[in-house]
Amino acid sequence: MKHPIKLYISDETNFKHNKWVLTEVLSCYITENVDGQLQLDLEYPLFDSKCLAKYLIRGYILKAPIYDNRPDQLFKIRKATKNTEGTKVVVYAEAIARADADNNYIPGLEIPAGKIRKEAMKIVLNNRADKRRTYSIGNLDTSTNTNVNLGLNDDTGEVINYVDIADKSLLKAILEESTDKTNSSIYTAYKGEVIWNNFEINMVDERGKDNSFIIKSGKNLESLEEDIDDTDEDFATALIMKSSDGLFLPNQEVIYSPNANKYDRYFFKTITCDDVSFEDLVTEDSTESDIEKAKQIVYEQLRERAQKLFNEGIDKPPTNYTINFIQLADSEEYKEFAKLEKCELGNNVTAIYSKIGVKKEGRVLSIKYNVLTDKIEEVEIGDRLKQDITTTINNTENTVKNNKDELKEDIKKTSEKEKEARNNLKVVMEKRDSEIELSVTNEAAKRQAAIEVCEEAINQRVTEKDFGTYKTQTAKDISQKVDSGDGFTTELKQNVDAFQFLFEEASGSKTEITRDGITVYKGGFKIKDSNGNTIFWIDSNGILRAKYLWADDLKLDGDSAETGSSLWNVLYAMDSITLTGELKVRDRFTIKASDFYINDGYNLTEYIEKIVNNM
Repeated sequence: MKHPIKLYISDETNFKHNKWVLTEVLSCYITENVDGQLQLDLEYPLFDSKCLAKYLIRGYILKAPIYDNRPDQLFKIRKATKNTEGTKVVVYAEAIARADADNNYIPGLEIPAGKIRKEAMKIVLNNRADKRRTYSIGNLDTSTNTNVNLGLNDDTGEVINYVDIADKSLLKAILEESTDKTNSSIYTAYKGEVIWNNFEINMVDERGKDNSFIIKSGKNLESLEEDIDDTDEDFATALIMKSSDGLFLPNQEVIYSPNANKYDRYFFKTITCDDVSFEDLVTEDSTESDIEKAKQIVYEQLRERAQKLFNEGIDKPPTNYTINFIQLADSEEYKEFAKLEKCELGNNVTAIYSKIGVKKEGRVLSIKYNVLTDKIEEVEIGDRLKQDITTTINNTENTVKNNKDELKEDIKKTSEKEKEARNNLKVVMEKRDSEIELSVTNEAAKRQAAIEVCEEAINQRVTEKDFGTYKTQTAKDISQKVDSGDGFTTELKQNVDAFQFLFEEASGSKTEITRDGITVYKGGFKIKDSNGNTIFWIDSNGILRAKYLWADDLKLDGDSAETGSSLWNVLYAMDSITLTGELKVRDRFTIKASDFYINDGYNLTEYIEKIVNNM
């Protein structure tokens, strides 16, 4: 043991003196992993000679040496229990900074855009509610990255390049893998791994030094747990390659990994290459020879993509090693692993599968250190983290560029007609802060198809000269529009509340069909008969027009009007009625003489009297 294990009261501020020295410790292990866990597990006799066991209680602080070059570390006791026999106390403690962060509180803050990770850590730390202990952010973080992208703001549609944190513990504010863009964390915004060092906290891109170790699993290595997960979606030894538009390799060709025969069976997987398309290489005017050349280009691209996947390790299974050095001590392979006893968290490791002869790159994910013997007793080795989205996008951009170069080279060998068509075709994949856009443009034909994948929406458009179709889809609604280019558009909108058809001109006239009914703006409502003749319509001035109007009880006397006849219901709101042509009555037309009005200013009785008097 480097130094003795010491115990302090919960509110101690000076850890340089020896409060209580635990000289009768039965076992003491420190375990640390790259996920930010740093814990101490200790066993102590319940009836020790110094009667110190009674002070091993929650909140008290232990000080113990650690496996690397950090000074002795402080651990806050989180739990202390007696074993079932009642002979010893079992203590669980965490790094003091981690334990305090877990119990501290962040009421609310915003990390503005343009901050590097170290600055963001300082802002969070300074906004903790409980500041009775003094903590600081160290200088191990050398990252200068200020780019933060947590998606799009629901209200403004702009990129969220700042970090909002509220109503959570300090530990979650630092390490939580949050899916809530309105209440995030340092890890979610910047990524990284935490290093606890008493009252200093650091977050770096990746822990561990550059020095790498090589280990090999031998047939007598019983202490080596080799966990190969062949059900993982990212594992395959036999690939069936397919283009984005469904073209497979000829003759049911399967591309096998060089390591395929090292396993007890083949692991098949169908791969769709979104960046490889047969239809993009042919046109309506393509000859049989042109089509065959296009197929050969696609076949070559598919085989290249398969080889790239094997180079990236798709045929090497995800692996997890747990190496116990105590059990290894007497084995013939111990010398291969002894150097790992001096490793650090995050170190690179090359693992060799002796049974199948496959190498796999990994890193040290967890270390278990025996404080009493001052030795690392157990190391967990696992896969490295997958590439982040930015790396993936960059690789995709490079792939698209390579494809374009391949096409240009092949164009030289084709006919002049095919060469001209391909030169007019422009394929672009552009990565922005908040979206990815893929577009295919035929500049000669003034034709373009594009798709934008944003954080919260997908936008599609296809345009040709003055015409265009557009579609926008979010989690809440879908909108589709067709533009004729002369000011007339049709649009379909759908959400949980309404289903709308819009027919709109530049003048503003439109028709809406919603859950509330049909709404017509500036005319446009027409009814036609079976022969296509318009028989009922509303013109742009709001006048109702009908070619034929039929009512069963055509009576204009007061009694019929008061009872609400069919004609009354139809014409009640009209100021006047104009009849052209003849007014024909089949049986009888009844109306009071006083209600019959003549244009010259007479009712029917007065008009008859005038005619008689003038005879």
